[in-house]
Amino acid sequence: MTLDLSRMQSKVRKWAEWTAQLNAIASDPDGKDFLSEVLSSNGNSPKVGLATSPKRRAQKTTNRINAIWQACGSFQQPFGLRDLIEALQKQNFQFKRGDPNIEIGWALRELLADSKLTVTRERHGTVGRLYQRVSP
Repeated sequence: MTLDLSRMQSKVRKWAEWTAQLNAIASDPDGKDFLSEVLSSNGNSPKVGLATSPKRRAQKTTNRINAIWQACGSFQQPFGLRDLIEALQKQNFQFKRGDPNIEIGWALRELLADSKLTVTRERHGTVGRLYQRVSP
């Protein structure tokens, strides 16, 4: 097996460049404050330059849950996750996550926690839960 030293040397040079850039940032008082803020939070630093504030994102989430809640009201009988997804797709609901099952499942858990829905049949094998909207 041949060891490719040129690739490793290239990476070492790149790391040396990055280290020099970080040292230059750290030598500036504002840069030092920035680095300490970003690095002191154990990787949970706030994202810089977010387009929406947390309050705005919370409002968007509430609006999405309310839209799903309204769709739940269109069912006269207990309904399942797939029924709800089909109803929302007919209303041209825009799913923000890749998998509608995850987004709707998350919203259903929120509605259950708020006692806006009840479970009429628990999951059994491959048959999913059935939900029913609680009258407001």
